[in-house]
Amino acid sequence: MQSGPLRQNVKLFDLSLKTSRGRLSLAAVLTLVVLGASCVFLRISSPRDVEAFLGMASECHPVWKQFAFRRIGAGDPAQELFRRFPPTRRQEFGRYGVYYYSVGSSNGIPFTSLSVVTKDGRLISAGSGSCTWEFTFFSAKDPELERQYADFVKERDHGLEQQRLERLKVDLQRFYGQHTRWPTNESEFGWFVTGEKPPTADSIAAEKRFRSRLGIRKTTPELPNPLGITFTFRKDGALTIGLNGEPDLVATVSRPVK
Repeated sequence: MQSGPLRQNVKLFDLSLKTSRGRLSLAAVLTLVVLGASCVFLRISSPRDVEAFLGMASECHPVWKQFAFRRIGAGDPAQELFRRFPPTRRQEFGRYGVYYYSVGSSNGIPFTSLSVVTKDGRLISAGSGSCTWEFTFFSAKDPELERQYADFVKERDHGLEQQRLERLKVDLQRFYGQHTRWPTNESEFGWFVTGEKPPTADSIAAEKRFRSRLGIRKTTPELPNPLGITFTFRKDGALTIGLNGEPDLVATVSRPVK
């Protein structure tokens, strides 16, 4: 039989063990509660969201913390945000605006970017992403935004193509000045503008043999058209140039007067 002091020590040990287990269980529960609350607060619901947060912490513009920690949210005025954190790039059209934040030069293509959308000067969506992850802080469906943005992009791209056409007109005049003739075809002009070298007889013959080995019936390779243009030679000696896919972007260039 156990003596009185020994029995008492065993009871004290059991009580201490139960107390320690209880404390550990309580700590585990509290830890899970804190983690769960943190995930809800940070909008983390999957491992991909954790990856996105790690990406933002290492790659993103510092403004991401304003959205991640809910210092700024949907419906807030954008003026104060832009005062404290000027956007790297902006696109404004009608009642809407799309603003981009990135690290590095505004003229380059960023690996990671954060964008916010406003309507009537208030935030309606914000999100960040890169080539390998993306994360949405908040977003509101707005069909009118999608329609107006599509019109804005179309008008912007059309304007850029118009500018490109004007530059190509100058390049045509330059070609004529150097060769006293128009380009034979779109490929020759493309090589002139881009600085690329035309294919040699050996390279053309090698491509024909390659196509023949593969059983490709068409043995005459198509000449490249790197500029995406179409020429029309006029009887009066002028040359009309058009941009493929833009039927209303056409220009006629007259031969330079000697």
